[in-house]
Amino acid sequence: MLEKDFNTIVTRSFNDFGGYGFKIPDERSTITGFHSKNPYDVFGIYKGKFWAWESKWMNGVKAFNFSHLQDHQIDSLIKSYELMEGNGISVFAIGIDFGRADKRVFIWKNEMLYDIKERKNSNKSILAKEFKELDNYVKISKGLIPLGQIMEK
Repeated sequence: MLEKDFNTIVTRSFNDFGGYGFKIPDERSTITGFHSKNPYDVFGIYKGKFWAWESKWMNGVKAFNFSHLQDHQIDSLIKSYELMEGNGISVFAIGIDFGRADKRVFIWKNEMLYDIKERKNSNKSILAKEFKELDNYVKISKGLIPLGQIMEK
């Protein structure tokens, strides 16, 4: 699976669970070749809350290097969280294929985003052994992410 496939699952989860999800298209300039700096990958509305969502995907359990998360992405998630004043959810998600039917989505949301920014700033990767010990995840089931479980965590 690629990150774009993971974002399709995220978007479909919003839409299939009675909300609204939209993948912000990555635009590339035909002149310069540069990508636009989108604030995050997906936005959605679920159970009356606005969601800002940035996704990363890994095929297998390995260390996550924060060079894959751009400064403007984590800053946009934090800014959205602060401006929503409790009326929304900002999510940084790392999806990992643990093998067979075990697809986990590790979630850092709202105030947890400050920890992610700190780890990024100090260049402290999330190690493979950490992913095996963390419990801040939900599992992809039938091609969907259980958004209700994320709200409860």
